[in-house]
Amino acid sequence: MTAGIWHKQEARIRKTLIHLGAFLMLAIFAAILPLFAAFKPSGELLGAWWQRGGAPTVVFAFLAQNKAQYLGVLLTPGSFTSNEMESLRSKYKVTHQISAGAASVLTVSGTVVWGYGDLLLNWFTRSFY
Repeated sequence: MTAGIWHKQEARIRKTLIHLGAFLMLAIFAAILPLFAAFKPSGELLGAWWQRGGAPTVVFAFLAQNKAQYLGVLLTPGSFTSNEMESLRSKYKVTHQISAGAASVLTVSGTVVWGYGDLLLNWFTRSFY
């Protein structure tokens, strides 16, 4: 294969990594922002408001998981491999593993917050304050 094909492949990988990183950051922000009083509507309990933040966290983490899966596809040779493909795989393998793991952790964490966020916050405040 020509060098141009591998540059295009790496460009696809980098674009996917940008999307993946954006979805991971959005998932983290969606989980953390409801904990700040400035974002909480008046009259709403903090625990209930944080619990609502679990839903967008799950959505963005799920999108990140999909991008991580696509990244895995981009890094997997179709049948026979080449030195260039192995070079790309070794270059992005750890990044792929970390991002896929982070997306999974955020999906599970967001689901727990979505279902039990108010209880977790009440337990935490009673235990440590």
